[in-house]
Amino acid sequence: MLRTTRGQTTLDFGIAMGIFLLTLAFTFSFLSGVFAPFSTDSNADLMTADRSAAHLTEGMLGSPSRPTQLNSTCTVAFFKNTTVPTTCRYDTLDLTDALGVASRTRVNTTIEQSGDVAKVDGIMLARGPPPSSTGDVSVARRLIALEGTTYHLVVRVW
Repeated sequence: MLRTTRGQTTLDFGIAMGIFLLTLAFTFSFLSGVFAPFSTDSNADLMTADRSAAHLTEGMLGSPSRPTQLNSTCTVAFFKNTTVPTTCRYDTLDLTDALGVASRTRVNTTIEQSGDVAKVDGIMLARGPPPSSTGDVSVARRLIALEGTTYHLVVRVW
């Protein structure tokens, strides 16, 4: 005797597989977010570097109306890491505080010409620890003018 009634139809199988695949997709998308706090995000470092470079050129050392022209007095004082002149647009000597980044973020800021650190009045225009040679380093660059000479402002974050 041949039975024509089945316990499962094609439609039942399709619905069950759809539910299974949706559950599986949700599980994988949820698990990737669980481990996010323990991994580094290079996009965040890139955004921090870019924001810091813009803050230096347009606010702290330059002006919004002429962001490529840096004030030489404020620039030298910033890199010399001494008393802040009252005419400058920053009020702290701590590099991470001045840039508004977290204290655990490592930042290096330099003004370079032809790949070498520039000097103005005998002051090396570099602040912060040297960049990491083992990890990812995010870099933002701005073309600037200081005392009539063209330089590159380079901000490295890791």
